[in-house]
Formats: sequence, C-alpha cells, structure tokens
Amino acid sequence: MNNFDLYKMLNFAVNKDIYAKAISPPEFQLELQAGNMRHFRKRLGLPETYIPGQANEGAGVNRLTDTDLLPFLVEGIKPCVNGLVMLNPSPYYVADYYTSTSITSETIGIDEVGNRRNNYITKPTAQYLAAYIVLGGLKILPENTTGNVNVSYYRKPADPTFVTSTDPVTLELIYSNTSVELEWDDGSKLDILSVILQKFGLNLSRQDVMQLGAKLIERGK
Repeated sequence: MNNFDLYKMLNFAVNKDIYAKAISPPEFQLELQAGNMRHFRKRLGLPETYIPGQANEGAGVNRLTDTDLLPFLVEGIKPCVNGLVMLNPSPYYVADYYTSTSITSETIGIDEVGNRRNNYITKPTAQYLAAYIVLGGLKILPENTTGNVNVSYYRKPADPTFVTSTDPVTLELIYSNTSVELEWDDGSKLDILSVILQKFGLNLSRQDVMQLGAKLIERGK
C-alpha cells in the first residue's frame, strides 16, 4: 500500500469517487507528514499522549507497539569518548544503553544534570550511568566514560512525499515513483489515514478504512 493508494481511499471515503480531489496533492503531502509524526509520537507514548488511569501506548508497553516501531529502531555498539556518544542517524528517543561495567542506566533531562553531578547519593558512576540527549548523540555521566557503549534508540521517520503530475490527454493524476513512502506497515498507514479523514468529519476506524480499500480492489482501481 503506497501513498497513492491512501489518496484514492481518502477521495473515495469523502466523495465516493477516487478521481474527485477532496484535497489537493500538496495538501495531502502536508497531512501525511503531520500524521506520520503524530502517529510516531503516539506509538512512542510521549507525554502529551499520556492519560492517567487509562491504558496507554508506548515503546516497551506491548509487543504490537514495539512491532509497529521496528522500522525506526536502531541498535549498535558505538564508541564513547569522554562521555560523548555520536549517533547516526540522530536519536529521537533513546530506549536503552549500557557498557560492559554498568549495572543500570538512566536517561535524564538537561535540567537534572547539575543536580546529579553534585549529588553525593545519586551521582552517576561507571556502574550506575546517567545520560542526556545532545545534538547528534548522547552525553553519558560520569563524563570520563570511554570505550564502547551498546545503544538502542528510535530515529525520526523519513518525511513522506506525494509527487504527482497530470496526464495531458486524459487529465488523470499520475503518481511518481520519486515519492517517498510512509515507512509504517499497512495497519499503521490506515491509522494515519483515519486521522486525516477525521478532519473531514469522518470518524472511521482502521477496520472501516480497510473495508474501503477492499471496495476499491473489487472495482479494480
């Protein structure tokens, strides 16, 4: 399922006609990009999606969420020099890191660094590491940490693009293979489309959107 399939499904859901442009291609690209990041942050379980007292999504919460996030998971052994670990691609969310001597590791906010450095009880050591995100990587405390670090983190999804042209004879929309596809599996792509459809007043579930796709296939579109 590519971006063009999603575009046709949107038009069919809104106008019952895959050729009617309920939304222009440039607008659809913007909606795809916004939905892409919104879905990513929701799957990670970032603070704005947290609802006290309710079951919430998030990395490590359940296998389904972890499976959805697999395209963006980066794992590897990285060199650390004076506490600095450079990561490429850059991390969006650090899941875990450890060294051959560490027992536990914690990712902290920049506002906690000073306190942790100077706190006699919680000061990071080679066995009990702490780290914070810096541009392009991870800064590990204590700052004299050197050697190899095992890191697991999630990178930012690639921005999808929706490149089209118009057939000069039939005036039909032609989808370009230079477009950048969503990196999610089909189920998550349908979730993103569902969010876009909500802006048209259509509150359709993933299952509802799947049924729309089935109808298009039956029509040979």
